Amino acid sequence: MNSSCKVRKKIKTIALIIGITLTLIIVSPFILLNISAVQEHITHNASKYVSNILGTDFRVENIRLRHLTRLDIESASLNDLNHQRALSFKALKIHIRLLPLLKGEVSLRKVEIDDLYANIYYDKDTVINIQFLIDALTPKEKATPPDLDLPNIVLNN
Repeated sequence: MNSSCKVRKKIKTIALIIGITLTLIIVSPFILLNISAVQEHITHNASKYVSNILGTDFRVENIRLRHLTRLDIESASLNDLNHQRALSFKALKIHIRLLPLLKGEVSLRKVEIDDLYANIYYDKDTVINIQFLIDALTPKEKATPPDLDLPNIVLNN
C-alpha cells in the first residue's frame, strides 16, 4: 500500500470519528430527555423553580419534549396566594416551529389545552386572585416584546 492510500484511509477514519461524535453530541440530549428519571428530575425542578418565583404552590406531573417540535406538560396546577386552586389543566401541548426557533424567534404552530380550569375572582379589596401571576409575567423594565407567532389555540374539554 502506498503512502497516499494510507493518508486517505486515515482521513476517512478521522472523518468517520468526527461524524459519529457530532451525531452523538446532537442526539444524546434528546435520548436523555426521553429517560423517565431525567424527565422526573426536570419536572420536579421546574415545579420547584416556578413555585419559588411565584411564591405559591405550582405542581406539574410530567414535562416531556417530543420530536424536537412539541413540548407536553401534563396535569399542572397553580394555587393563588390564598392556597386556593386558581388554574389547572390536564394537558398542555405546545407545537413549535423548528426553523424560526433556530433563528431565535418563537413561532408556534398550535397550542392545545385539555380540561382547563380557571378560578379567577376579585377579593374584598378588589384585587384579582392571580395578580401575583400577572406581576411575575410583567417585565420589570420596558422591553421590546418578543416576536411571537401563535396562529392556533385549541381548548379541549
